[in-house]
Amino acid sequence: MAGPYAPPDTLKIVATVDGIEFPYITSFSLKHTVNGARTLTCGIQEVEGLELCRLGSVITIEFGRGSFVQGKKFTGIIKIVRPSIGNASITAIDYVSQLANSEYVDYKAQDYVGEDLYFAAASAANYKTIDVSRLTRGSGLIITEDMNLWGWQTRKGFIDKCFGEMIEEQTGTLYPNQTFLPWFYAIHEEKYMEFFQPDHARTNAGYSFTISQLDQNITDEGVVAQIDTTRIFNSVTAVSKDDSTLSYTYNDEHSIQTYGVQSKRLDWDTSRKDVLENVARSITNRFKTPTKSYTITLSDGEWMGLGDIVEITAPGLSTSEVLPVVAYDIVVGESLKTAITLGERQLSIAEYLERLG
Repeated sequence: MAGPYAPPDTLKIVATVDGIEFPYITSFSLKHTVNGARTLTCGIQEVEGLELCRLGSVITIEFGRGSFVQGKKFTGIIKIVRPSIGNASITAIDYVSQLANSEYVDYKAQDYVGEDLYFAAASAANYKTIDVSRLTRGSGLIITEDMNLWGWQTRKGFIDKCFGEMIEEQTGTLYPNQTFLPWFYAIHEEKYMEFFQPDHARTNAGYSFTISQLDQNITDEGVVAQIDTTRIFNSVTAVSKDDSTLSYTYNDEHSIQTYGVQSKRLDWDTSRKDVLENVARSITNRFKTPTKSYTITLSDGEWMGLGDIVEITAPGLSTSEVLPVVAYDIVVGESLKTAITLGERQLSIAEYLERLG
């Protein structure tokens, strides 16, 4: 790998282990998914390089073509060492792992009710070497006692539950009906925790990149779409909890014809027929279409980060879609390739019912 003064078109990698220069990396992959830790796996040459990689060491790495990729400086803790003749490797994980492995805390409603979910999560993330100084915005989503946040759990467990509640319905004219925007968290670089909410569903939403099947920078299998129908409900029957003879069924015939019937029964605390009708219709409209995601491998996508908004045109799409980056996998060897995953988090029906009720 090239050193720090490589020509602009040459890939360069600069790394340290416990602050000591580490020029022994032969290849690496850097994987990241929203609400999770970055994972770095490196191929290592020479015994001397492997000897520096003790478990618990802190490794940093920067890379790029001619200049470093902004926002991608990795800092993490070496968790796995794989000694081997001619094929040694290590795996390091960023500081989100400290939250996952923290001591258990008894989170109690009386300590948090009335607080912004954003700041409650930020408080839990303020741990060991994680820097939360950038978490100043707030979400406006307030903790209530009936939220499923309480009990003994790790800091990451509590943060994940907070983000499970940090989903906002957008009701303005700039959004389609039934639009929900979730918040996510990640350490994008070094040790700085970030909370972010991609606003991809807004009319004329700005995006940082456009991708189509014809783009010359798309490699390997091109645009790979995944359509998940496991959460579809296109026939919903709402039944009164007080009177089982009082019910209403709403079918979306177009969805049923396209994807097959997927039915759901709900018991609802009401004795009014119009309320049951509204519940059945609302849930069907929300869950009548599949969850879609796209994975694209690019020869020059290493600069894209989680939460970046991308416009994609893929085979089978009548129009383009605008979606956020929710995962990436950067692979560096003889060349540099980046696989990004675009997608929209679908609410579970339990989450949706909480908001509907």
